[in-house]
Amino acid sequence: MKTFLAALAATLALAAQAAEVNWTHTGSVSSSAGKYTLGTTIGAGMRGTLALVVDFSSMGTGTLMSFGDTTNGSNNRVSFGVTASEGGGYAWNVTTNLQNATTTFVQDAPLPTTGKHVFAFSIDRKANDAISTVTISLDGATLATVEGNFTYGPIRNFWWGKAFDGNASDLFTGEATYQDYVLNGTPLSPEDIAENTIGLVPEPGVLALLALGVAGLALRRRAA
Repeated sequence: MKTFLAALAATLALAAQAAEVNWTHTGSVSSSAGKYTLGTTIGAGMRGTLALVVDFSSMGTGTLMSFGDTTNGSNNRVSFGVTASEGGGYAWNVTTNLQNATTTFVQDAPLPTTGKHVFAFSIDRKANDAISTVTISLDGATLATVEGNFTYGPIRNFWWGKAFDGNASDLFTGEATYQDYVLNGTPLSPEDIAENTIGLVPEPGVLALLALGVAGLALRRRAA
């Protein structure tokens, strides 16, 4: 039992350490659409992760998140959101202006639901903007992948709640609050994004305290 508790404490301590990711949090919770201009743009051969914690109080349709380069209007863009499905209810939707773009949805991807979720773009741009990949994820599971050529320069802006370049004609019509996060230079896997996005899982400090508590329990049992 003592060995088990000590091992559990060590495991939790390592988990706490591994969970530390340097996100740029662009502001407090926002109930309206917004934009973040990237401090370091994502150009050819570069990578990055854009994450959004969305708390839906009611579902609706419209864009949830998108990115692109305002220098060229709506070019160099991938937008992700919710649309009304033919049989009633809602479905996911991806639009893109990438050259030679293909979008592949995961067959068993979960449908939109109310509550808190983590959505993310994990962007991997190839040198000379050859076929590059954008992975769109929900709560640590891949929803879709987009492959295509980025032909209009670096990614500069990250939008939430409406389409790229402030397109108000595609505002999300449901009720939701947003927390947005940026991690330039690292294309995290969907699992890493879910584990390391503030607001959905315990923060590293919480895990560290839990590890210390378990270690203390083990020492107390040994003393007894």
